[in-house]
Amino acid sequence: MSFSHLPNEVLLHIVRNLSRFSDLCTCSLISHTFLSVARPILYREIEITSAADDFDDEDDGAIMARQAESLKTISENAYIGSLVHKLRCRDTKSTTYSDLIVVEDYLDLQDIVQAAKNMTSSVKSLATAVAATCPMLKSFEIVGGFSDRPDPRLILPKSTYDNSTQYELMTGGLQFPHLEHFGLSNLRFILYESNGNQKIKDLILQLVQSCGQTLISIRIPILFSADRTELAFIMKLSFIRELPPSLEELYIEISAESLLVDEDDDFNPFCSIGEDIFGALKRLHTCDLMAWICDADLTTASYPGKAVHYRRLRHAKGEQYKSLWTSRQDRIYPKDDFVITHSSVEIQGEFEGKDAKNAWLDANEEGELEYSKYIDEPKTRQFKALEDNEARRWPHNQSRHYQDRVKSYEMYEIC
Repeated sequence: MSFSHLPNEVLLHIVRNLSRFSDLCTCSLISHTFLSVARPILYREIEITSAADDFDDEDDGAIMARQAESLKTISENAYIGSLVHKLRCRDTKSTTYSDLIVVEDYLDLQDIVQAAKNMTSSVKSLATAVAATCPMLKSFEIVGGFSDRPDPRLILPKSTYDNSTQYELMTGGLQFPHLEHFGLSNLRFILYESNGNQKIKDLILQLVQSCGQTLISIRIPILFSADRTELAFIMKLSFIRELPPSLEELYIEISAESLLVDEDDDFNPFCSIGEDIFGALKRLHTCDLMAWICDADLTTASYPGKAVHYRRLRHAKGEQYKSLWTSRQDRIYPKDDFVITHSSVEIQGEFEGKDAKNAWLDANEEGELEYSKYIDEPKTRQFKALEDNEARRWPHNQSRHYQDRVKSYEMYEIC
């Protein structure tokens, strides 16, 4: 029996169980039937890289020649382009001075179609080429070079380094109708370009606004010089207003393993944006902001170093009034102890849909809140969850397993 007589389900099962990329390529050459099944898998994820260590004993020239041909195929063939769901571009194979490899040094730009020209040297050109050739793209990640040298001309080609528009906002006809993830990382060279950091921030904010109906995750660059300025950028969260209005639950994970927040005040802004979030999303009743940030020893723990959990609860005054509960969580280094602070404020608006049943970890059912002596301050309560049997101010002494309840929160297990 020839391969053409085998059901596609059987062929698909064969190619999915191949462990090596070379075997998959071989299958695509056996017959046209095998090719039709193997090609979507071959082109689903494309990486343009000069990292010779990833390709056994091949030299850099052979690697880049083959990848340049693949890129040309994707750009010239609309069908092939539609199969690409993930495209990455990685410049260097080493962080040492002598081993720095720049992708464009190995690409003959005359052999690459106009849509993909200069794709490794310009965020805007890369995005334009990808949008034009890969209309079904779901994940778009741009990873810069890993060199520690402070001269960006050693990474960016001279022909585009002086181009002030290379990080212009993606506007006009640039569309990603199916984009679910967008990422920028290892772009430290923008620190040395005039206003480069701000241009990247503006790029991110506008992209998430234009793709607000499809985006479910975004990776943003937190630079090693991160401080309150960087946190203020994260705090804008303007893309929330572009999310579907039917959204009822929102979980945001901030992955900033290189960011050390040793002052509690730096995290305070995250605990004061609840009214803005719930005012924008009328059906939202649950929102978590979880920040995986490094400890004093520059490592991350199994649980977020900082987190805030918002819950919208019903109010006795009626549907236009809600009780917004804010539960802040701060991890105590180096132990896995937590200080939890709960507060509740009254909010008013045109709310829709159902409310949350309880505040985070049922905080609203654990005794009475302490009213502030100042009338304009929210009601608050605070306690420290410890692993021993020391009595706690709140919750009451009968709740001996609150520490475990924090650790077993389902979103921490998912993340």
